[in-house]
Parts: sequence; C-alpha cells; structure tokens
Amino acid sequence: RKSVGKVIISYFHLSNRKKDQYNQHPFIHSFIHPSISYSPKRSTMKYTTFNEAQFRKSVDKALQQVQSILGTAKNPRLAEDCPHKYEDKYALAEYVTNSGIAAVLHVLERFGLDSTKLQTLLQWVQDEQKTVTLSFRMEDRCALERESEVEQVVTTTTRSPQINVTTETTTTSTTAEGPANDSTTTTSISADTRMVHKIKQYHWQVNVNYALAVYPGNDTTAAIELQARNMTRSIVTSGGLVRPFKAVAPPQPPIVEHTIHNPLDVDITWIFTVLNRQAGVCQFAIDKSLAACKTPRRNPQVEQAVEFQHQLQQFANGLKQLLSRRLEREIMSKHNPAPSLSPGSVHPETLEGELLLSHGTNAEETIFHPILPLMENGTVLPPDETGALLDAHSQSMDQMLQNLAQVFPDPKKPKLATTAEAGISLLCHNLSTLCQQYLCSINYVEGLLTQQLTQAIGKAVGARELDQFLQFHNQKLFAPAYAPRPFTYAIRRPNHFPDGMLSIEAKASSILCGNGDHDAATALPIDTMVRHVSGHESPISMPINAGTSIDIGGDRFLHGWVKHSFESEAERSFQIVARARQFSSFLLVLGKMAGKNKFAPKHALILRNKDEVLIPLLTEVLPTAKEFKDAISSLSPEQQAFCKAYRGMQLESSVFGICIIQIKPQLEKLLNLPDGALTKEIQLTEDLMSLFVEYQIPSDLMSFEGDTLAQKGIKLAAVKGHVKAVQDAVNGTTEKQLMQEEMKKEMREAQQAPHPFGPPPPGAGPGSLQVGGIFGSGAVSPSAMMSSFGGIPERKSKAFSPAPPPPPSAPVPLPAGGRSHQSRQQDETSRGVDAENPTDNAEDDAGLLQDDADDFTLIPKMLDGKVEKLDSDDALKSTILKAGQVWSRTRQENLLTPPVSASIDSEGQRKEKDKAFDLLDALSRSGTLSIDCAELHVIVALTHCFENDVMGTVIQDNINPISKAERSALIVGSTIHDEPCQILLQSNASQQRLEASFPALFADEDL
Repeated sequence: RKSVGKVIISYFHLSNRKKDQYNQHPFIHSFIHPSISYSPKRSTMKYTTFNEAQFRKSVDKALQQVQSILGTAKNPRLAEDCPHKYEDKYALAEYVTNSGIAAVLHVLERFGLDSTKLQTLLQWVQDEQKTVTLSFRMEDRCALERESEVEQVVTTTTRSPQINVTTETTTTSTTAEGPANDSTTTTSISADTRMVHKIKQYHWQVNVNYALAVYPGNDTTAAIELQARNMTRSIVTSGGLVRPFKAVAPPQPPIVEHTIHNPLDVDITWIFTVLNRQAGVCQFAIDKSLAACKTPRRNPQVEQAVEFQHQLQQFANGLKQLLSRRLEREIMSKHNPAPSLSPGSVHPETLEGELLLSHGTNAEETIFHPILPLMENGTVLPPDETGALLDAHSQSMDQMLQNLAQVFPDPKKPKLATTAEAGISLLCHNLSTLCQQYLCSINYVEGLLTQQLTQAIGKAVGARELDQFLQFHNQKLFAPAYAPRPFTYAIRRPNHFPDGMLSIEAKASSILCGNGDHDAATALPIDTMVRHVSGHESPISMPINAGTSIDIGGDRFLHGWVKHSFESEAERSFQIVARARQFSSFLLVLGKMAGKNKFAPKHALILRNKDEVLIPLLTEVLPTAKEFKDAISSLSPEQQAFCKAYRGMQLESSVFGICIIQIKPQLEKLLNLPDGALTKEIQLTEDLMSLFVEYQIPSDLMSFEGDTLAQKGIKLAAVKGHVKAVQDAVNGTTEKQLMQEEMKKEMREAQQAPHPFGPPPPGAGPGSLQVGGIFGSGAVSPSAMMSSFGGIPERKSKAFSPAPPPPPSAPVPLPAGGRSHQSRQQDETSRGVDAENPTDNAEDDAGLLQDDADDFTLIPKMLDGKVEKLDSDDALKSTILKAGQVWSRTRQENLLTPPVSASIDSEGQRKEKDKAFDLLDALSRSGTLSIDCAELHVIVALTHCFENDVMGTVIQDNINPISKAERSALIVGSTIHDEPCQILLQSNASQQRLEASFPALFADEDL
C-alpha cells in the first residue's frame, strides 16, 4: 500500500526543483536529547544548549544509517561542513519542516488515519474552515465479582533440645586407671507440624474503555474513530487469613469504582493547512516578504510549525504516561492473589506490564528518524533520497510493531496489555522523539548563525562590548563639537588646580563581559551629549529653607544620556562619584529642575580633604508616548485627563540636576577678599569652615570692612585677626562651660555621698552642706563655698545655677551640628513643601508654546514628541533618575590614619544636608549674596530597550543594534543641541547611509 506520508512529501520534492539552487543547510543538536525543551513564549535569547559529545554521537549514528540506506555513493553532510549562503538556510528550514510533517503523518497513519479519513479531515479544514482536534478518551470501572477462600498448607519442623545419653560397654583391656567401659552420646528429637491456613481472596472485574479519535470544531458527535478498545480483566486481591469467630472487614476495591480520566486533546489543524488536497502534496514555505519574517528560524510560518510540534509532543507524552500509569502501576500492580506454593513464579499480568514499558521505550530506539537537515553537493537532499529515508522510517516502525505482536497477546483476548496498548505506547514514544528531533533540527539553523557570527568576530558580544564600540564609533560618526563626551568633570577655578572630581560611572561589579565574567578593568564613565549654557545672566534659584533662596550662577551643562537596556542581560548599575582633594572642599547638591531657572534640591553634602562619596543612581523607565496612548485609549475623559497630568509631572521630574558649589571662591567673596587670596591659606580656610559649619558664626564678625583698595596681605591679616578673636571667644566660653559642668558633677557626687557626721539637721535643704566638728555647725550653700575659693560669685538662691551668658561682644556658640532642633524641623518642613513638590511652582503646560532654550523642563516633552514621530520601533523611553537610599563615603580623619569607608543612611543624609545648607546660608548671607563659582549639570536620560540580548537581537531578531543606537543618538543629540541631524554628523557618507536607513530623521528639520 502507498504510504500517506510518502504521497505528501512528493510536493516537497517538486517544490525543491522549482527553487533556485540551494547550497547547504544545518542540523541541530542531538536528535533525541531529552534536556532540550521548547518554550513558545520567547522573551530572551535562548540558545539550545546541548552536549557536544552526545550531539556528535547522535549525528554519527544517523549518518551511518543514512549511508546504509542511500549507499556509499552518496555523501550527505551537515551544513556546517558545507559552504552555503544565507538564503540557503531558508530552504533548509523548509526542508526540515516538510520532513517533519511527513514523519508525523506516518505515525498518524499507524494510529488509524488512512487515506479516506485524511480526505475528510482536509475537507473539514480547507472547505469548511473548521479546526481538527486529535482526542484520547479513557474511562475504567471496577466491581466485585466474587469472593473465594484458598487453603494453604504450611509445614513447620520443630526440634527438641539436645539430650546427653550414657551407655555402658564391656572391654577386655585394662589400664592403670582401671577398665574403660562407659561412653556418653548426644541426641535430639524432631517433629513436623502441618497446618492449613485459609486465605480470603476477592475477584474484581476491571473494565477499561478508551478511544482515539478526531473531531471537527467542538462537535464531538461527528468524531472519526482511529482506534478504540473495550477490555475486561479480573484482578484478584488478598483479604488476609480467615479467623473463626472474627468479623471480616468489607473489601476495598483496588481502584475507584468508576473513573473518567481527563481527556487529552491536541489541535492538529495546522498540519492540514499546508497540504494540497487535490495534488496530494505539502505546501509549507516561508514567506520572506512579511515584515514579521526575521530569520529562517524566526518567522510566522516556522513559529506555527514549532508550536504545533511542541503541542503534539506534549500530547504524545501525556498519552504514553496515562497508559503506563493507569494500566500498569494502578491496575495491574494491584493483582495480588494468594502466594503460590511454587516460589518464584510470576503472574502473566505483571510480565505484560513490564513489556509494555520496555517495548514502548527501548524498542523505539531502533526506529530510524528521518528528520535530518543534511546537504549533498551544496543542496538539500533530492526527492528520491528523501523518499528513501521516509520509507526507512515507515519500515522500521512496521518491523517494531510486528515484533510486539510476538510478545504481547492479541487484543481479542481479555488482557489489559496487548499489542494494541503496546503499539500505542511505541507510536507515542516515536512521535515524541520526532517532535523533539524537529525542534532540535530547526534550532540548529539558528545555532549555526550563532556559531558563524562568533567565529567571525572572535567572541560573543555582550552589552559591555557594544557600549565600548559605540563610544568609539560615535567619535567618528559625530562632528567633534557634537560628539558624546564622558561625564567626568574636574572641579576647579580657571588657572587653578582642581579641588575635586565629579563623574557618573557604571559600577565595576555590573560590568560584564560577553562570556559572563567580570571585567577587572576600571569602570568607565557614561557618555552624554553635552550643550554648554552660560548662566551668569539668568541665575538659578535654589531654596535652602523656608525663608531663604540663593541665586546660583556659573556654567550650566545640559546632558542627553542614551542608556541601552537588553532584556535577558543583568541590568547595569550606575553611581555618582565625587572626590575631593587634600585641603580642598566643595558642596555637592542633588535635585531636579522645578521650572525655568528653578532648582529643587533633594540631597546635599560637604566634601573635604580626600573625601570620596559613591551615590547609587537609580533609573525608572517610563512608557513611550505610543504605549501611553494605547493604555489610556479605552479610559474615560476624566481618567485620561488624570493620566496625562500625571505623565506630564513624570516627564518634568525626569530632569535630574547635580550642582557643584566651590567653597573657597565664595569664602573670598563673602569676606571681601581678592580672588585667590585663600588659595595658600590652608589653616585659615580650615578655621573658617569649622566656625561656619560647627558654630554658625555670622560672617560679619570675620569679614574685612576696611579700604577696598588695600593690599591682599592687609586684608588677610585683618581677617585672620577677626578669626583669632572669634576663636578665643569660642574657646573661652567653652572652657567656662566645661568648668561649670565639672563643678556640677562634683556637687552631685558630694550630695549623693553618705554624710560622715550623721544625717543632716532637719533645717538643712538639699542644696546645703552640714559642716560640723572643728568647723562648728551651720549650713553652707555650695555657691558660698565656691565663692570662698574664688569660683562663681554667690547668688541669692541656694540652688546651683548655670553660668551667666557671655558678654555681648562675644558670639554665642551653638552646639555642633547647627541650629536648634525646632528651627531645623521648621526649615525641613518648609523645604519639604518647596523642594519635594517642585511641580506646584512649575510653569503651566502652556510654556511649551514659548521658545525658551533655558527651560530645561521642556526637554523631556520635546523628546517625547520626537520619539513618537521618529522611533518606529517604539523602543526609546524616557527615564527618571534619582539617588539611591544608601550612600558610601570614604574619609580620612587625619593624615596619619588610613581611609575608612562607611555607609550613609537616610538619617545620615538628612544630617549632612542640614550641615550643607547651614554652610550655604552663611556663604550667601542668607540669600543676599549670589554664588557665582558653581556648575549645574542637568541630565535628561532615555533608555533604548531591546527585547533581547545583544546576540539575540542580531541573530534572532535580525536587527543591527548599532544602527538603532545611531538613530537614538541622533534624536537625542538634535534635541539637546537644537540643531538638525545633518549638522551633527561628521561626514557626508554617514549622512547618506543614515538617510537611506532613516529618512524621517532628515525629512523635516523642525522635528
């Protein structure tokens, strides 16, 4: 008879002749590798890993079988051993898929799908547009048939204890001791006891009914039966010994009396959509014109085939396990009649169960599997050779089914395990293996692409390698004035040595090589598009407490940062790094722009004397404009208005700011000293910092108020004198307070000590000392005693009082740490209202209509509109930046101690912020003196989100991430620099190349 699979494959051979000449095609990991599984839901690059030795062993075995089938004149090989082109991989994917369809039809044919039934299924699918479901139904019943008793004879042998018996004998010989005529022997007596046991047995009638059928749509009444069987078998269970005058417990059935198993269904419609009913041929082909067609492996047609094979494999495994579990482990294993008199005998049912498993798995290994992506002479195998391989598959299955018939009983006999059940188990195992072989074979095409790409560049490229390449590539792509620059800045005055350094870097632990190893090199700073904006004409206002705002001048830098994120790779971590040099200091303020010329501070910190601070930089990716519109499209107008307002706030809050304020230049301006006067005055600078930070001394007490034309030395001498006077006053007040505290301590100790002359008189108060003995009697107050020794003058009150306030000329020192707790709490509350909610004072959305290049809060909305128009992939997303919760600071207390690292939690950050704002309040005379020597770095971040890792983007998605990164850089760069894309590029060749790939970028200069 003519095989259905052989008829179907004929179109495939014909279609090969119609195509252009193929070169070579590949084949995947081991054909029957159980560790390889397919997941239809793809989110990351999934290379099918396999054992190289197992793969080569399977390939060699298959090639030996192919050689024996085709003859020694043929020499089929794997695609990796044959030169071929990229288009040939599409032909190989089609060849493997059609071979898999034919092999599956071979199995379905032996399940009972003949040519007549096949035509009916094709009519359902192609004419009536119905789905076809392959279904397996099974139910079983168990009922007590009868009871019986079995007599079993048990023989027991009993031996008596050993007994010594003495006998007397007569002899003619004598000895010196006399005649020896007595002897003793040992004997034992044994007895056999025969007992008859009665054993209760229960005979159960087990009926199993199953059917394998196909039906259209959800109409199970129109099902076509492929294979069915209704079988009944007796199962005997033992009830134990029968004991007289003792009630016997009711019998328990070996299985549930009636069980309807969950149906096993699989949709097999797809396989009939690729068959031509009239010509009897297969029409599977990949449509390369579709936009969704990315690679020979990643396209809609192959994805459907992979999903079909995956679902079919699950069905086959489930059916095989159901038969094995129910028939053998749950029914046949319960067959336990009374023990036979002949030990070692095996029940036929148990033997059949073992054969069911062994012939369903081990026997299947001898079946030839024809899904082999082999090539010969630069093309896939011709039709005659492919047909020979398919015939070998059919013949090997038929031979194994015949072998089963010699071992298992005929299905007509009342047995649970017959050739029918063994055949189903065998065919299910072969079907599962064929599906696995197809999945491996089709993935081999993708694995070959990975192998070739890795061999071409010498390594597997990761996110780190791509970022390094883009840093190098952008320097050649963009003109020098517009090229991205590393975010590393020296904190310095013109013509002066730097006071420190500021940078944003990727954490060293998050920099991964392509092979997953950590890079030992130093972390590199991020690259940003930078535009310099002069800030002297329009200073930035920054509130530091409820009633004080300071004006900050200096340079401003607008940064555009494009971060690349890959789905399956670990998210990289970034941090703000600030370092101060020895005998140098500056202020670091973090926050966000709250409107035009408004900066809302969130954190602040003083860095001095080799301090190093590491601040984690957290990123929060926002949805794109397209995603946002799609999400709110079905909401009510009120809900949409709320979402739009909140998104506007999110975009404005994404403008992150880092402000650097140099302390020495501002001290010179505050104390009326010439520029650079404190450069070499190390001790004076340290003293000033201590007085301002620890004691909040007013600057008027130390500033120079003489002739403005006086020489620098005169001005410095005057300031040093003022500082010395303030320090003396502070030290004097401190010593006096220390003396008072010592006296208080002595008086408390004296009051608590036991009195040497008995208890004090009733009139003596707690503040008096009872003096007796040679000094007489009477109460002496502690203040009078101290007055007699030249201490604090005696007061009217007997109780001890604190020291009087210092003279008016001397400043009143405050405890270290700044203002009182109450004033700090009020300022913190006010700052929370002003700084934490900057959008309350931000400009209205109508500000977008004005052309104001200095309003940095408009940049995110401008970028949002550009991305919506120009990013066809919808991959560039606005990103919010904010500081992490726990910081790290390395500080060296003095020159003789080593640096010590410590973390700064939220409470420590609050204290550091208070100290920094106290210093700012003093440096600016509570907001009346502007701060000119400062820098403001405004960062607008976007994240280009790839749906795969780097290798997956190139191989699976067939996307060049370099070109996508170029488009993102041009969108951000043109917005930051406010220039058309043509101006940003360095060469005309780059412009022509990018214009051909992304014409929308150059179509309208106003975008």
